Amino acid sequence: IPLNDLTEFLRGPTMRKHTMGVPVWWCPWIHDLVILIHAAVHGLQSVTSELPRLQQLSVENHVRETFVKGANGKSPALPDSFLRRASEEELDAWVQMQAQEFPTPTVIENRLALMCSQLTVNTSERYDHIPMFDEAMS
Repeated sequence: IPLNDLTEFLRGPTMRKHTMGVPVWWCPWIHDLVILIHAAVHGLQSVTSELPRLQQLSVENHVRETFVKGANGKSPALPDSFLRRASEEELDAWVQMQAQEFPTPTVIENRLALMCSQLTVNTSERYDHIPMFDEAMS
């Protein structure tokens, strides 16, 4: 799948409207791409066992930039009234709490299946989602 097609899909309405079970900071064209690449390189299990720990600082930075500071020319996502009243310690605690949220293995699997099935429509290698029950065996 060409990178442009993948990026366009991740920025499109399908992934944006399927957000049940993902943290408030989840950005499909960033985080779904990360889980897709990580699963391809390191395996599905490592997405939930290793990735949250490996990405903790990056997620904290993303949450802080998106919600507290503002990013890419946009205002912070948190209301001004909250930002004005909260102390630095309260903002830091909120950022750390949000950054520790991570989708469940089932949500990750479903998002990967959705990406793979949608991206292989009209191709010779059509992906059909067959649930992986290995999470229950660990």
